[in-house]
Formats: sequence, C-alpha cells, structure tokens
Amino acid sequence: MQIEKISYNDWNTAYRCVRNSVELIVVTEIGPRVLCFRHIDGENILFEDTTGWTSGDFKLYGGHRFTVAPETTDTYEPDNAPCAVISGEQSLRISSPVGRHKIQRTLEIRPCAQCGGFELRHILRNVGDVLWHGAAWALTAVRPEGAIIVPWGSGTEQWRINKINYWASIGDFERCVNSSLWRMTRDAVVVEPNGEKSKIGIYSDRGFMVLSLKESIFVKHYDFPLPESLYPDNGCNVEIYTCHDFAELETLGTMQTVYPGKESVHIECWCIKNEVYSKDCLSKTVLHSTHHV
Repeated sequence: MQIEKISYNDWNTAYRCVRNSVELIVVTEIGPRVLCFRHIDGENILFEDTTGWTSGDFKLYGGHRFTVAPETTDTYEPDNAPCAVISGEQSLRISSPVGRHKIQRTLEIRPCAQCGGFELRHILRNVGDVLWHGAAWALTAVRPEGAIIVPWGSGTEQWRINKINYWASIGDFERCVNSSLWRMTRDAVVVEPNGEKSKIGIYSDRGFMVLSLKESIFVKHYDFPLPESLYPDNGCNVEIYTCHDFAELETLGTMQTVYPGKESVHIECWCIKNEVYSKDCLSKTVLHSTHHV
C-alpha cells in the first residue's frame, strides 16, 4: 500500500492510500473522515457535501465516518478538530481528540490481503476512569445511485428467521413499509435510492454488503456477527439510510462494556470489483462471497 500526504479539494492536509489501482483519501483536519474512494482517476463513489449543512456544531461533510451507538446526542458529537496522524509503511493511523465522555476514536487503515483492498479498523478507546457501554457505528455516505444489496440467504433449505426493522418516522417524515425504494428477495434485501428519505435495519450473518453501480461494485465486508452478542437498534448489525442527496451503508459492532484503558475494535474491508448487478440475477460473486474480516 502506497501512502502519501497531499492536499485534497479545499483540504490542506489529507492522506492518499493506493492499492491495486484503487485509491482512498482521508482528510485529517477533521474527522477522521474518508472523503474519496475510487479507481485511480475514476469517479468518487462517496458523497461529499458542498452545501455546508450543519446541525448545531455538527457538520455533514459526507464520506465515511464512525461514531457510537445506540443513537443519542453522543452520536453527533462534532468531529471538526484536527486529528493526530501516525503514518507507517503499511498503515495509517488517524486519531481524533478525546471526546466529552473520554472516548477517543481512531481509524487505522491497512492493506487487506483477502479482498485486495483496504482494511479499516474503527477503534473506540476508553481514556477515562469509568466504564463505557456502547458500540461502534461506521457510516459510509455514497452518491444515491445504483442498488444497495445486503445478502441474507444461507443458500440452504434450513429454517431461518430474517428480520428487518423499519424506521416508521425520522424527523419530519413517515415512511410506508410498502415503499418502492426497497424489495426483499429470497437471498437479499435490495434498496434502490430514489430520493425518498428512509431507513431500515437488518441482522445479516453474511458479513458483507454491496453498492452496485453501472460498471463496478463496491463491496464492504464487516465483522461476522456473533450470535450470542447484542447489537443496537433491536439487533441490527447493518443499516441503510437514504435521502435525496445521498445514501448511507452502515455497519454496527456489538454492544460492549469497555473498561478504562481498553478499547473496542470494529473492522470493515473495502474493495471495488469490476462486475455489473442485474435486477433479475444477483451476481454469484456477491451472493457467495467467502471473505472473512
């Protein structure tokens, strides 16, 4: 993995990681935030906010960030301050300032040997003197195009329970479960952004989700769920949010009690594959991925 310090758009300090003709750019004046993921010289898969949208001190920015779950005011603690950076030959470690509840967020980027892309380690470290309880929550804002696919079929005839949680209302809107935005097949939940504001949460034991675009797919692997563990939001380890400007591919870690001086780690691995998704036939590579984080 090649790492270089660069400027990116309006940001003076950013780091570019390159591997197998794919680049990932993370800015460190805020965040940590990954603001670009693409084939070299290709179109950015991620959404970048150009409107300056804010809610109090929280700024949208876009791209990939991580925070804490369940969703409370702590989830939207601003990430506007510069980060500390440690750059090695094969790793980039970006740490935010310590939060108001003595939780420090660190994003560590490494090469992933299994998928050929990048491993993103989301680290929550308790630097306080009391216990902290919660989960890591990784959110990737992308352009609202293509189809988001979360496989959930086992490929067997065994009895199984598949659960979907619908956010019936978020802020100023209400969403019907019969929305044309999403559909369920035997093997997957498919969400095709159409400008509607919505959110669903899923428990999936397959360990990956996909954004399918015109000529490629973005595959986001995550920690395989632990059946004996608890997940936020009524047991969700994957969530999808859509609105007019962007869609979010979200993964959640297990609920944990983190002791002072200890940390919780949630891992994702990212890659881009040159495949095309068909509405009528989910790719075998997508449905039968065997990659383990």
